[in-house]
This record gives sequence, structure tokens and C-alpha cells, in this order.
Amino acid sequence: MIEMKKHGILLALGYVLTVGGAGGFGYWSYGKYTEARDEQANVNKQIQMAEIKIKRIPALETDVICLRENVGELVKILPDTKEVNEFVNKLHDFSIDSGVDISSLKPEKDRSKKKDVFDKVIYKLEMTANLDRFLQFLAACEGWERFVRVTSLQIKYGDWDEEMTRDEVVHEISVALETYAYRGHDDPSELSTTIHNYDRRRESLWDEIISRRSEIRVERYTYVPNPLRRDPFVDPRRRIVDEGEGGLPYADQQIMVAGFVERAESLEQKIASLAAPGLNFIRRMEIDNEIDSILFSLKTEVEAAVAANDISDHALRRKIERDVMPVIRSLTDRGPSGNAVTVQDLQHFHDEMLRMAADSNFEAVIAKYSVINGRIESAKLDAKSVALLNRIERTAFEAETALDFHRKEIEIGGAIVAAARSVVVVNGKVLSEGDALEEDLLIHLIASDRIEFEYRGVVLARSR
Repeated sequence: MIEMKKHGILLALGYVLTVGGAGGFGYWSYGKYTEARDEQANVNKQIQMAEIKIKRIPALETDVICLRENVGELVKILPDTKEVNEFVNKLHDFSIDSGVDISSLKPEKDRSKKKDVFDKVIYKLEMTANLDRFLQFLAACEGWERFVRVTSLQIKYGDWDEEMTRDEVVHEISVALETYAYRGHDDPSELSTTIHNYDRRRESLWDEIISRRSEIRVERYTYVPNPLRRDPFVDPRRRIVDEGEGGLPYADQQIMVAGFVERAESLEQKIASLAAPGLNFIRRMEIDNEIDSILFSLKTEVEAAVAANDISDHALRRKIERDVMPVIRSLTDRGPSGNAVTVQDLQHFHDEMLRMAADSNFEAVIAKYSVINGRIESAKLDAKSVALLNRIERTAFEAETALDFHRKEIEIGGAIVAAARSVVVVNGKVLSEGDALEEDLLIHLIASDRIEFEYRGVVLARSR
């Protein structure tokens, strides 16, 4: 009985162990299954992500091709290394165009060791200029096709003494200008991504490339000088006092006086040109005529402006007295310049008039004659020179007569050309050769292709 109980216990224990082992194995197997399932799900997810990325590759390649082909436009505002070195020359050009005086121009750092694709470059400038010229300089820099940015600006205002106008006040200015060098121009390895069948893809995408290029825009500012802008670095109180005395607006006074000074300077230049060696008598007369014309208009306008109190600003009045009036006074009572006229001078002058007349440029003939009209004393000439002078006067008269004739309303109708007697209808009148159309205007010749008139003793033709 005892033995049977022991045997039963052993059987029970074996059963328990067998069932427990089977349960443990099943649990382990389930864990492996779950792990494998999760890994499969992860792999499926990665496959799905990869498929999404693969589908995006053509679009990404399109973007890369378009960007690569347009990179030149995108970085056009950034100079390459060579152009940065030429930047100094460009700044000098801007200074000349705007009228600023650069006293110092130097880079703020050494660029030789930089290897970045975009390399910052800063130049420090010291200059003197009035406000308007400085603004023109800045506008030229910032309006350049390359990127330029002002990073710092310092202005030490200038003094305004009693002999100066507002625009003559210059300031000491320090400014730092920043740009960037794009080294991608110098190192094409930056564009190293390989795209299969690149050339073919580029050709097929050319319309898209051009379309995207048209979207590249760089906003620019055009500086417009404003003579009414007040210089904030100049004490305005003197100007308020001056403007209280009437006259034109100050900006208009400035423009008027600047014009007076410019013409006075041109007169001085023409006077100096009279001293040129080898200048013939006719050319001297041409210069004298130009001087007289400028002098007359300048003197008339200055006297009118002063009489009307158009120039009320004291400094501008002093400028007229200092830079304009001495020139007017020195030229007002001047005598004739140069040597006596020669036969060669007169012959050359007449030949030029005849060439103009042959081209029917009668206005030029008259303008040419005005150069010597009344300036040559025939009593001091020899017989050959007098004869040439008479021919010159006759050519001028013929040119003036031709101009008057062309201004007349002459309507030519039918005509009969015959050996016995030719007739023509002019302005409704039937006339023969020798008949007068009006005073000093006769029918000279009736031909098949033209009608010749005699007007003031000069034969002139009109075609039929």
C-alpha cells in the first residue's frame, strides 16, 4: 500500500513537471513570436518609408537640377574672389561719380586663410563730402549689382563759415561696407552630387529652369537727389535768417547761382583757348562770337536776378560777386583779339559756306556768316581779300533769300512748254517767263521738270 502511494506521488510529480515545462516552453515561444512580429512590422515600416523616399527622388532631382542651373543667378549678387579684389576699383569709381573724396580705404581683416564657401569681406573707408554727395555715393554702392551692406557709419560734422554756401560744408565720414565672396565660383567641387542622365534631364527641364530663374528678384533702390533736403549736420539758423529776407526758394537760388558760375567758368576757358598756338583769324572770331553770346546772356540774367532780389541769400550773393562778376567786368570792355584776317582764312571760310549751301543747309550758312558779320574792316584789306569778303556776303544773302523763298506758299498747276511761248499756272495765275508773281518774284524759266523763279535777284527752283 505504501509502495503504491509513493508510486502515485511520483506520477503526480512527473505530471506537474511535464505540464510546467510545456507551459514554460510555450511562453518562451510566444515571446519569440511577438519579437519576430515587431521586427517584421519595423521592417515593413522601413520599406514603406524607403518607397516614399524613392517616389520623391525624381522631384528632388528636378529641384537639384533647377537650382544647380540657376545657382549663377542666385549668387549673382555675390562677387567671386577676383571681383572682390576689383571691389576697391569700383569704390573709387563711385567716389569719382558722386564727388566724395576718399582719404583711406582698407580691409578690416585678412581673408587669405578663409576657406568658407561664403567669405565675408569688410572695407573701412574714410572720406570727406557734403551730405548730398555722400548719399549719392551710398546709393551707388547699395545699388551695385553685387551685395553691399553698410555695417557702421560715423560722421563728424563740418564747419560752416561766412564765405560758404550750405552745399560747400563737408563732413568727415567713416563708413564700413560689407560684402561676401562666393567661393563656389572658384571651387566647382561644391556641386559634386551626381544625377543619372543629367544632361538629358536638364534638356527636358529647361522650361522649368527658365521659369524658376524668372522668379529670382533683387529689389533695388534708386536714389533721387533732393535739393530741398536739409543737411541735419549743418546749423539751420543762419539759413532761416537769410530766407526771411525774401527771394526765390533757397534751392532755386542755389541752382541759379550754380548756372551763373558754370557759364563764367566756360567764358574763362574760351578766353584761355584764344592763346592756343596756330589759331587762325576765323577761328578766333568764332570763339569771340561764342564769348559775346554767353557774356550777353549771363550779364543780362545776373543783373535781372539782383534787381529782382531773386538771390537773397548772403552767401550766394558773395559767391556771385567772387566768382561771376570779375569775369563779366573783365570781358565787358574787351577789344578784338588775334591777328588780321588773311586771304587763306577768308577762302577757307567761304568754301565751308558753299558746302553748306550745296546741301541746302541755309540756316547753317547764315549762322556761319554771323561769326564775321561786322567784325572785319574792309578798309584794312587788300583787293583780293575785299573780293572774297564780298562773295561771302553774297553767299549769306543768297542763303537768307532761299530761306524766305521756301517759306512762301507757291502752288504750281499745269504748264505748257513751247519754243514760242511757255506758260505756267502759279497760285491760279497764268504766267509766262519774265512775268511777276509778286514784287521781287519773277518767273525765270519754265521747264518740263521744274519752274525757276527769280527772287531778289537770286534764281531758285521748284519742281513740278
